[in-house]
Amino acid sequence: MVVPRRGARGGPARRGRPGDAPAPPRGQEQDSATGEGGEGGRAGEGGKGEPRPPRDAREAPARGSLTAENALLQSAMAARRGGQPGRAIERLDRLLGRYPDSPLAEIARVERLRAIEMLGDKERTAAEARRYLRDYPQGFGREEATSVSRASGARP
Repeated sequence: MVVPRRGARGGPARRGRPGDAPAPPRGQEQDSATGEGGEGGRAGEGGKGEPRPPRDAREAPARGSLTAENALLQSAMAARRGGQPGRAIERLDRLLGRYPDSPLAEIARVERLRAIEMLGDKERTAAEARRYLRDYPQGFGREEATSVSRASGARP
């Protein structure tokens, strides 16, 4: 015996025409610009190269991109450890630009701070430390960011 499928409200399930894309799961509307849930990749609302502040994790759209995000982060970390801070910053900016709501964003921000510090630009390092502290006041990199910002003579 075949039981007819029921929709969310108890009525018969609606079937689309052949070729229609399935509707996204409830509460996860798709962004037409990126093909992903949530907003498009708008990094740096505050200016060029400045990552966007974190959003509440409950607002972050679900996406299957964690593998790509992790690959970018690992590549950036390897570049920084290999003495290539410019390359690390480039990859971290790509990560934060493409995936601003990534669960890896805070780690990427600390790695970015470390890479900028390696360049020797104390003013830029202090500015990055202040942005990190503003966005993650209780973050795991708080002590490091505070120390870096104080070493440059700036207030955190």
